[in-house]
Amino acid sequence: TYWSALYRGSTQSQWGFHFYRRQSGNRPEAADGFSRRDDRRDRPGRYGCRGGFYTLQTVEGKKLAELLETIAAGIEGVGEVLVQQVQLETGLPEGRCRGELKRTCHQLGIFAAMAAEDSWRLPRIDVGDSERVFGPTSTIYRCQSKDQMLKFARSLDGHLTATLHGTEEDLKQHVDLVNILQHKVGRVVFNGFPTGIEICNAMHHGGPYPAATHSFFTSIGHQSIYRFVKPVCFQGFPESCLPEALR
Repeated sequence: TYWSALYRGSTQSQWGFHFYRRQSGNRPEAADGFSRRDDRRDRPGRYGCRGGFYTLQTVEGKKLAELLETIAAGIEGVGEVLVQQVQLETGLPEGRCRGELKRTCHQLGIFAAMAAEDSWRLPRIDVGDSERVFGPTSTIYRCQSKDQMLKFARSLDGHLTATLHGTEEDLKQHVDLVNILQHKVGRVVFNGFPTGIEICNAMHHGGPYPAATHSFFTSIGHQSIYRFVKPVCFQGFPESCLPEALR
């Protein structure tokens, strides 16, 4: 977010991310650090954040909650300086900037609580039945080493599925590959062949673009109903005027 990007300090954090300050877009003379337009100098930060996804993916919920709480406390700790800097960069009034700061820290607190109990993962477990299986079209790419295989996996675009063939021990030795594939596809298959679609609550038939326009939605299974609805928030409504499900 804008706030988290702005709150990047100048030292290496315990989580392994390099933080830095951004140049003021509203008043160049108030610049502190390098320009956001300098892609060469900004590249380590962008690639560091990308690698952070794979790192945080393996962090247990309570540890992730601790990180989010630490970020919120850090933002609050430099609140006065941060508000002034945001005013310089955006020209927004002080009240708006303070409001955004409070909202950001509150949202981080909500995410921390959800991360600690792991409720946000919404796990759904189903035992599949035997059904019709469609054969895949494959391009064979032989890798000479594990590093080459990981590099190839990172280069993939979004797909519906990725299949791994091997043993349980193979899976344990290639956790990093599984983690990468989770960001590339909507369904990871082990010792099977796609599509192998089972119409059940746990099924997810979708994936990152260009496999689908939105990776959150599935076209098959119970959760596919959400493709045909949209979220709506009713703010300040009298209870008697709310939809029945919200009363």
